[in-house]
Amino acid sequence: HKIIYTKRDGVWTLVISFNDSQETYKVIFNLNDKTDGGPEASMPDGFDLPYCYIQRNTYFKQNGYGNIPVPTREGYTFLGWYKTIGPTSGVLTDLTPILSDLELYAQWAKK
Repeated sequence: HKIIYTKRDGVWTLVISFNDSQETYKVIFNLNDKTDGGPEASMPDGFDLPYCYIQRNTYFKQNGYGNIPVPTREGYTFLGWYKTIGPTSGVLTDLTPILSDLELYAQWAKK
């Protein structure tokens, strides 16, 4: 069992509690580059699959993948990976625990 707390102003607060499990979840990386007529995006070298498997209740980097992939797209700036097509959900970070199968959508801003 894993428990994560934060301490603020001398008070410990429970952030999240995990049960140990070897279950894995599939994380799909959708480059989200087909709707605006712009050029295709590409994943970084060494990240050839559009998905990966992450052990339940862990973070991306803990599963041997290194940093979260940062795709490139000519004429665009990558804003991050989101759980929704529009950037209305929180951006995925190295500290985002994976708690279920996910499809993540790249968000882009035209330069």
